[in-house]
Amino acid sequence: MVYGSTGVIGCTDSPEYSGESVLVARVGANAGSLYKVEGHYGVSDNTLILKTLDGSCFEWIYYFLKKENLNRLVFGSGQPLITGRQLKNLKIRFPDFYEQKKIASFLSSIDRRIEGLEKKRELLKGYKKGLMQKLFNQSLRFGNGTNPFPKWEQRSFASLYDFESTNSYSRDMLNYEVGTVKNVHYGDIHTKFKSQFSIAKEKVPSIDLSPVRKGQYLQEGDLIIADASEDYADIGKSIEVVDLSGAKAVAGLHTILARRKSADEMAIGFAAYLMQSENVKLSIMRVAQGTKVLGLSPTRFGAIEVKIPHPDEQKKITDCLSALDRKIEQVETQVLQTQDFKQGLLQKMFV
Repeated sequence: MVYGSTGVIGCTDSPEYSGESVLVARVGANAGSLYKVEGHYGVSDNTLILKTLDGSCFEWIYYFLKKENLNRLVFGSGQPLITGRQLKNLKIRFPDFYEQKKIASFLSSIDRRIEGLEKKRELLKGYKKGLMQKLFNQSLRFGNGTNPFPKWEQRSFASLYDFESTNSYSRDMLNYEVGTVKNVHYGDIHTKFKSQFSIAKEKVPSIDLSPVRKGQYLQEGDLIIADASEDYADIGKSIEVVDLSGAKAVAGLHTILARRKSADEMAIGFAAYLMQSENVKLSIMRVAQGTKVLGLSPTRFGAIEVKIPHPDEQKKITDCLSALDRKIEQVETQVLQTQDFKQGLLQKMFV
């Protein structure tokens, strides 16, 4: 393997180095990042090699440097940099070799736990992606007891939803501490909110609003779509409101607010997954307009046609995918908790 500032960048038949080492990314956005290596390897010229000379445990050195957070030493704006001289000036208090090995072994076991959880999370996400593809191309169907559900019906979004007006308050007008009404900003749809939106589970900024038309307040079953993006993959990203917990909320800047014409046609939660289906995502990409910044209008979105199952089958699909999402969230929580546990140990072990 050949290592650079971003990790493995290639392979070589004639590696220059061998043994156990800690590599430090020297230049670029990843300057200060650490990699453990064993065996034969090569490095690029933007990577520093740390080898132990006195029989110290290289894994212990790795975890010590993790605790030191080398990113704090990086300097330069145009080309971030960390130097060998800076690393040589770090002062280290070494325990004996036996204790070094015990500490490194314990922390390595936690790293393996984290890696296993991250792998499980990615496998679950891959399974969900494959399952959604089968559900929405109808190669996999749910039954109604011993009877099949009816054929899926071709509909336009405009026949399923009405479109309500939204506000255009910028991010700097929102506040997480005070405000009478929660405001869903398009940037949070892109980066933070889950597709099934529960206001009690999300950190949503607020705004002080003068009274607005009653129809502008969010309702459960509403679809909020980000109508602007610089990336085709993100244009039309959306959330469906599944729980408001009695709070007042509105859709904000650069969003389309779509409201169900009939609760009998669209089961709550189903649209969150429908909007993630390949057919809908590709259709949105086709109708989006713009060059540097892509835009989506209610008219163009409303003209998109989709196949919709019977509401009872919608509910079965939603329940199935929601259960899978909960499993993914549980594993994500385990990853974060284990990472926090490890970080706490690093602070306590390397005092």
